[in-house]
Amino acid sequence: MHERDGRSDDEQKAIDAIERLLDECSSSLDAAKVLVPALQQTNVSSDSLFERCNELAARSKLDRDPMRVLHHFACTGGTLISKCLSVMPNTLLLSEVDPFSSLPLGPSRFAPTDLLRLMNASGNALDAGATGDVFLAGLRALHGECLRRGLRLVLREHSHSQFCVAEEARLEPSMTSLLRANFDVLSVVTVRDPLDSYLSLRANGWVHYSPGTLDEYACRYLQFLDVYDDLPVYRYESFVREPLITTRRLCDELDLAFNEDAFDYFSAVSMSGDSGRKSDLIAPRERREIPKEISKEMDSSTLFRRLCDRLGYPFAGKIGIVD
Repeated sequence: MHERDGRSDDEQKAIDAIERLLDECSSSLDAAKVLVPALQQTNVSSDSLFERCNELAARSKLDRDPMRVLHHFACTGGTLISKCLSVMPNTLLLSEVDPFSSLPLGPSRFAPTDLLRLMNASGNALDAGATGDVFLAGLRALHGECLRRGLRLVLREHSHSQFCVAEEARLEPSMTSLLRANFDVLSVVTVRDPLDSYLSLRANGWVHYSPGTLDEYACRYLQFLDVYDDLPVYRYESFVREPLITTRRLCDELDLAFNEDAFDYFSAVSMSGDSGRKSDLIAPRERREIPKEISKEMDSSTLFRRLCDRLGYPFAGKIGIVD
């Protein structure tokens, strides 16, 4: 009888059989226990083998659990939608995530738990590859801990950092590419009438690109849609008309549990990007007044008209109510 890595052929066959069974039966340890009689005929400890089985099963389950991601532009109702998803059972939502963001975070350099921010503040900023590696290592650990606790992780991507900061939209590096290369990913895009979102962006002082025109905004929004043209799209206007129905559909898309009673708590959630509505009531609202210069831009911008057509919104800036 030949020895292999300190194990006999019979012992190795038993180990190989269990690992094959785990592959076929995913994380089912009960299925692995049918091999106990075979194990008892060898000198291998069944306890150590089942410990190994448990490790393999946990790893297999982690590899299968998808990363869930929300994509939307600023001022499109993404915070409200994210709040409603975050209160669903066993859901953990992290708001405004982008490891490659160049948007300034404020004057304070105190960030004792943020390794990427501390590295950038040190004057020795990491390149894109190292940044992705650090982010991915932390995300893997967090993903595994969520799985252990029975939580489903959702990342609300900070698309504004990628598409609406600096002279040009940053197509790469991107969090989306990083996630797709390392996880199964479930994603959705949420949108709002681009006239309303642009007016809100201006009112909030969040025009971080140049030139800060409606035409440039439409150009960047179209780039965003090109990147995510393979994803399902949900309208903010549909959400505020039928929040329960739309949230249930979003939960189905993202493989999240849905509980209608959870809506009683969404308004108590605090998260970054919360610059919009503060009411407990989810309902359509009046459109902001349209400045004359914006009306003129609308008339001359072919890109904005193309954006409205692509999203299916009427090109009618004088409409007063968003419905």
